[in-house]
Amino acid sequence: MTVVRKILFGLLFAAAFAVIATIPGSGLAEDSDMTPAKAYELMKKNSSTVLLDVRTPAEFNEGHVENAVNVDYLASDFKDKVSKLDKTKTYLLVCRSGKRSKGAQEVMLSLGFKKVINVSGGMNAWRSNNVPLK
Repeated sequence: MTVVRKILFGLLFAAAFAVIATIPGSGLAEDSDMTPAKAYELMKKNSSTVLLDVRTPAEFNEGHVENAVNVDYLASDFKDKVSKLDKTKTYLLVCRSGKRSKGAQEVMLSLGFKKVINVSGGMNAWRSNNVPLK
């Protein structure tokens, strides 16, 4: 194989991989952030998707998304609690504004979770998008 053919083959392979990596569900790339509307649609379509609310219990009790699981990011045992969760599921993380959930996302990725998506803007954005709350 000539050098030119090897280069062309390499470029073609790289381009194909880049395209495949952008296909949702391919397992090669996951969105790291998602709007509340998209998150809500994903939750309705995929039963293995878990909405993980990382606000304090008091914030959670003021209003939360139905079926959300509350694990307080500010609690000293946060890392221990999330490490016990099923790593094969997709997790949508939400807090008040998106800062704590971004931190929780980093912790979960460091623990080996593969599908961890931050809900952009947190509950503030969730409310402004009129997505149902409990």
